[in-house]
This record gives sequence, C-alpha cells and structure tokens, in this order.
Amino acid sequence: MEQLENEFSLNLTKNIEMRYGENPHQNAAYFVEAGNSGVHNFFTEGKLHGKELSYNNIADISGALRILADLDDESCVAVKHSNPCGAATRNSVYESFKATYEGDSMSIFGGIVAMKGIVKEDTAELLSKIFLEIIIAEKFTEGAFEILSKKKNIRLMEYAKWKDLIFNEKDCEVKHVLGGYLIQERDVLSPMTEEYKKITEKAATDEELEDMKFAQTIVKNVKSNAIVVVKNKMLLGVGAGQMNRVTSARIALDWAGEKAKGAVIGSDAFFPMDDTVRLAAERGITAIAQPGGSVRDEDSINACNELGVAMYFTGNRHFYH
Repeated sequence: MEQLENEFSLNLTKNIEMRYGENPHQNAAYFVEAGNSGVHNFFTEGKLHGKELSYNNIADISGALRILADLDDESCVAVKHSNPCGAATRNSVYESFKATYEGDSMSIFGGIVAMKGIVKEDTAELLSKIFLEIIIAEKFTEGAFEILSKKKNIRLMEYAKWKDLIFNEKDCEVKHVLGGYLIQERDVLSPMTEEYKKITEKAATDEELEDMKFAQTIVKNVKSNAIVVVKNKMLLGVGAGQMNRVTSARIALDWAGEKAKGAVIGSDAFFPMDDTVRLAAERGITAIAQPGGSVRDEDSINACNELGVAMYFTGNRHFYH
C-alpha cells in the first residue's frame, strides 16, 4: 500500500446550488474538482425527469452506485438514509427488484432504488406502485420512462453515459474534522473476489458461499458496527451503526424474522466474543462470514463447531464510518 502524498490540494468549483444541506437550516452546494473525469455531469445531464437533487439525494445516489459497482449485472439495491435497506441479484432487473422489495417492503418507502441494467415496462409498472424519491438505471426503455414520468416529482436518473467512470471510481475520500481533514483511499476491495477461508468443521454449501460473498458486499456499505442477513442473494435484515456487534446482529435477525432460518450473516469486522455466533445459531443461521483477527477468534470457532454453523474468514475488515 503506497503512502499518500505530503501535500493534497483541492481546486473546487460550485456545480450545483442547493436549497439547503442535510437539514433545512444548513446551506449547501455540490462542488467538483478542476480536471474532474466528467462523472459529476451525471447529476445534471443524467437526470431525465423530476425535481432538483438535494444534498441527501446526491449522497444516497453515490452510495447506491458504489454498492452496485461490486454486484453482478441485473442486480438491484435500495438505499435509505445512506444505508442499504434492500438488495438482490437475480437473472433480470425485474426479478431483482421484486426480491429487493420483498426483502424489506417497509423501509424502501420513500427511498431510492438503483438497478445495474435496463428498466423495461414490466419493472416500471412495479416501481410505479411504490413511493420512491429516485430511480436509477443504466437506461430506461421509452415505455418504462413513459410509465414512471407520470409521477411529476420522482427523479429518474440514467447512468449509461458515465457507467465506466462510475463503476471504476477510485478517487480519495476527504472528511473534514476538527482542525483539518482526513484523507484516505477509497475501499475498492471487492468482497466478491476475496478469499473465503473455512475455519470450522462444517463447510458451507456453494449456495451459502455465494450468499456470504453477497452479504460481505452489502455489509461493506453499511455503517459500522454492521451485520446483514442474506439468503438466496437477497438482503433480509440489516443491523447498522450500533455500539456493539451483537446488538447489530439482533436488529438484523429480528428484521429478518422467520426468513433468517437457513440464511447466512456477514460482518464488517471480527467478533470479539462468541455471543453473536450463539444468537445467530439460535435464529437458524447456517453460515457466517467475517474478517477474523480477534484475540478471541477461537471462542467463536468453538461455538460454531458446537452448534453446527459454518464460518469463513476473509482477512479483510470493511469498517464504514
């Protein structure tokens, strides 16, 4: 891993003036860096229909497309307040959206949906029945656009022109903190291509292993501490931003309910003790993916062996603050 340069300069120009920021009492604008690749034009030229984009809209759109970058073609993801609240991979955009919606039909209300593919009329008919802020797709067919644009305020975004730039973005991330800035490389490591090492007596099935890869791809984009529940490449429960891992797991498993039986869970960081394993097994989880690296890893491994749960280590943590 290369070190960052000793000097880091930003030459920014205002690109979009906004009515307000994260809250109505905060002023805000979208700025772009001089010499930018042009991907920023997606937020103006890529909007085909609907109201102007807000500060929160641009943040959520960016998050949704970063998740899609790691998922297979025809996948779908729903985002609410910067966290994924639904996701699925099927053989078509239509089936992926159906599964995304079925995974959490409550939280998707008022959120944004992004598809890694073309939205056709059948998908548009489904989308039109739900209140959504934004729908993003590589492209909309003429018929799909006609169906969805009947809603005056919904934003329809098409990214075909900027697809390669969006899905291969590697710019540094900049965060303002007291007295200065934190700058880091983006986490571009894809959980889909990580090595999953079996560390329990029980091995995962091929289907469970694919679900663990899907789970780790989603959990990478959930606020830490993060736990997700996945079955058949369908997001069933999310535990985000809790101060301990077992509480995140409990939230995710509670949300998944009976669907958690036979599912897998993914974790963005290691388990400091075996409580999450025991809770997961109690709810019917059959396989777990996590980075490993705790001084007490053996406790979780022994609990899995005792309870008949497969566990795999990836060796890569994916904190997201």
